[in-house]
Formats: sequence, C-alpha cells, structure tokens
Amino acid sequence: MLRELPHYAPFTPLQKRLDALTAHGLPLESAQQQIAESHGFLTWRQLEVHLQVAEEPSDAFEYLACLSYVWWDRPRRWEQARAMFSDNPALEQRDIYAACVTGNVQLVEAFLDDDAKSLERRGGYCDWEPLLYACYSRIELPDRSTSDVVHLLLDRGANPAAFFRWGGIYHFSALTGLFGEGERGPINQPPHQDYQVLTTRLLDAGASCNDSQALYNRMFQPDNSTLLTLIEHGLNKDHLCNWFATVRGGRLVPNPAKTLDYQLQWAVKSNFIDRVKILLEHGANPTQKLPGDGRLAKIAATRGYNDVTDDLIRHGAKPYRLGKVDRFLNYCLSANRGGAEAMLAKSQTLIKRADKRNPDAMNSAAANGTSDALELMLDLGFCIHSAATETPLHHAAHNGHLDTVKNLLDRGASLHKRDPMYLATPLGWAQAGNKYEVIEYLENLAIGLFDLINVNDSDRIRHWLTEHPEELNAPLEDSLETTLKKHPNAWQTPLAYAATSGLADMVEVLLLAGADKNVASKDGTPLADLCNEEVRKLLV
Repeated sequence: MLRELPHYAPFTPLQKRLDALTAHGLPLESAQQQIAESHGFLTWRQLEVHLQVAEEPSDAFEYLACLSYVWWDRPRRWEQARAMFSDNPALEQRDIYAACVTGNVQLVEAFLDDDAKSLERRGGYCDWEPLLYACYSRIELPDRSTSDVVHLLLDRGANPAAFFRWGGIYHFSALTGLFGEGERGPINQPPHQDYQVLTTRLLDAGASCNDSQALYNRMFQPDNSTLLTLIEHGLNKDHLCNWFATVRGGRLVPNPAKTLDYQLQWAVKSNFIDRVKILLEHGANPTQKLPGDGRLAKIAATRGYNDVTDDLIRHGAKPYRLGKVDRFLNYCLSANRGGAEAMLAKSQTLIKRADKRNPDAMNSAAANGTSDALELMLDLGFCIHSAATETPLHHAAHNGHLDTVKNLLDRGASLHKRDPMYLATPLGWAQAGNKYEVIEYLENLAIGLFDLINVNDSDRIRHWLTEHPEELNAPLEDSLETTLKKHPNAWQTPLAYAATSGLADMVEVLLLAGADKNVASKDGTPLADLCNEEVRKLLV
C-alpha cells in the first residue's frame, strides 16, 4: 500500500523502518528502495531530495540550473548556476548529468562513448536520467545546446518516457519539463526554448501523449498549444490523470479522474471559451458534477459565462435554471447592463441578496480581468471591496490584469487592504502570482511601510520613517481591521516582518534606523529564533 510522505515529515520514523529492515537481513540499499517505493518515489535519493525541499540549496549546480517545481523556481536560480559555471567551467566535466545541464553535446557524447550504460543510469543531485536534466535545464549557456543533447540522447536510444515522481505523487516526465510553466507562471517556470520541436520529437519517439502534469502546468494561461499537440498525438477522452490521488489516511491510489474531464473543469471555471470547445469536441464530459460547486452548466451560468454555458448545453449538459438572484448575477457578470438595471429597478434588495448568494462575485470578475462587469457592478452599487474576505484588487493583481487593477484604483480600491489568511496586500498578491507588470505599477504608488520592505526599497523606507517615526516599532495589528487583529502574524513589527521574511538587507536598514530587535511572537519565541542564519547574525 502506497502512502503519502509530506515534505515536512520527520526522518526519524524512516530511519527506524530502515533499521528494522536491515536488522532482518535486508541489504541497506534494498531497504531504502523498499521504503522509497512505499511512498511513491522511484529511488531513495529522490525521497531525500523531497524531504529537503524546504531548504533552498545554494551550491547544487544541477538543482539550481533546472526547473524543480518548488517555491524558489525563478530566473535568479539560473543566474546562480551560470555564475557557478563561470567560476568553475570544469563543473560540466564532472559527469554526464552536469554536461546535460550545460548542453555540452560533445562532452555528453564522450561520456556515452566511454560508458554506454550511463544513457539510462540515474544520478546527479536529483537522481534523474540524463534526458531529464537536459529537458529541465534552463541556464541556456552560449556555445552549448540542451536541444542538441536531447536529440543526441534520443538518437542513442534514451527512454523518451523517462520521468520522476514529484512528492511521490505527481508524474513529471521529460515531456513535462520541455513544456514547462506551472503555478509560478511562465517567467519563473518557462518552457524550454525549443519545446515545440523537442516535444514533437519525444512524442514521435514514444513519449506518452497522456501527460496530465504538462497539461496542468500549462492550463493557467489561455494558450491551447500543449493540449492540441497532445491530442494530435493520441490523447483522448478515456485517458486517466497519471498522478496519484490521495485518499483517507494519506493512502495513494490510482487517480480515477479523466484527463480531459479535469481540464474541462478548469477551462469552465476560467471562462477559457476556445479550450472548452476543444475539450468538448474531443469527448470531455459536459455533465460533470463537482463537489461543492455543482454541475459545470451551473458554474458557468452563475458566473455569467454564457458562451461556455451554451457550449456545454450543446454537447449534452442539462440547462441550469437560474433563480432571480442568480439571473441578476448573470447579468452583472456578463456585463448585461440593460438586464441588470431592469431587475434592480424592480427590486432594490437584489445587491444585498446577491452579496449573500455569492460574496465572491466581484472577485471572480476581477480574477478574470472582466473590467466591464466590474464597472457595471460598481455603477449599480456593489461595494468595491466586495463581500468576501479579499478584495477584487487582490484578485486582479494576482492574475496580472493591469488594466483592471488601474480601473479599480480609479474607482477607489484600497492598496492597503489585507486578506485574512496571509495578511497580504494587493501588492503581496501580485508578488505571489509573479505578475511583474502589476508589481512594477503598484510599487510606485503610495504603498505602506510593510510593502516597501517587501519590495526592498531602502530609500523610500528611510524617507517614510523620517515622516512617520512612530511606525518603526509599531506592530502590524495597529493598522489592521478588528477581524484581523488575532492573526498569528499580527504581532510583527516592520523589523520582525523583514527578519522572518529573510530580507537581510531590509533588516539592516531598520536596525540602523533604531528598530527594537528585542521582540517576540505571541507565544513568546524571540525574534532571533524565528529567522534564518543570515538574519540571526544581524540580530544577535
């Protein structure tokens, strides 16, 4: 029976299992492999890498050079890897894995000539096959080509279906690495520069067209090229998602969800009209019912996605009958001004009832960048900060809709509202979504001290403290709404925020300004005990 192993799981229980197995005569490597496979990992080393995921490595060349699908995936990592290589060009001569990362095709060929079995042997920091390193590498060095390496490896007979299982659950193939993208966006997780040619080469060589993870990683943007490529190579309505599902007790079981059905759910929720059409035409199920959300036709109709609703019904979905409040919301969210104004004229309580029915309505419009719907709702009398826990500005910023952000600010949206989970402002949400155009726009507005710390603006912090010296040691809770004052992080002063965020440069600025470093969390933990080593040295 397979069981999930969270990345924060302690190592001690694993060591006890190892000790028990070896005590019964099982060789250490066999015991490690048995335990790794019981948690869905292909090798013991891949399990170890998973348990180290909370620690950003600073000296692991292959890891820094490749997409890893962790929170620190970003261009700065590849710059670090390039700097390491510049300082020590001999790195690529260490083994075939490093040579694949740099794209030195002649060196890779020499390694293969010397040891043909290295073609399929796992190794390097991540314990991957050579093909995976070439497909996930993003450092793009001059006079080298990971594309040429991919072609060479395939010519020599490398397995085009090579993969590793991220977290022991998710199937990340060579194809997945080439397609790239993901939850951190195309800037931090870009596709391989030659992905269009190389993905076709891999698929023609035998890679599976049912790459559910590649489709997941590429589903956040409206581009449909990945979906169409996989369909052209045989992806169909009967394929199942190829990652494990987690059920009661942390057990891992084969995923019962169909790949195209799963994609249709997201496409409907995102109002990706063209993608909905493609998926329905290729057999995705329009009658699906989602736990908590209901049928797809209901989701589309209540969100004002009328074109999507029509397509679902055309392919067999049962029409959802809108009640009075839902019909009003449909008019609002589809920017049907005449219909919405006519209904509101007959019943002035509709806005209050709509807020109760769907407090996230304006947030949904903002998340999709539908400024015309937001304009209508604000004209009708909806509150610009919505009835939900976050604001429309948070959602527009997170999804990178700069025009919508500007429109909301023009209508009076606040830069300083914080959400109840992370206590983040709209700028914080833009940073979390890696939406750099929005970040650049917002950081030049009249943001507060904590946001200035977030964007590392030393000069403006100094000026701010000259104008507002009383805020240097003021905890965040002093500026929070009553409902947020009990948040676990509400105790943080500007220094505590910078320190716990690992912003060493900002810590130095605040200390020089006279910030009190003798602060503690609500449970009494000294600030120095909550920081990384670099920051701790500044505080102690």
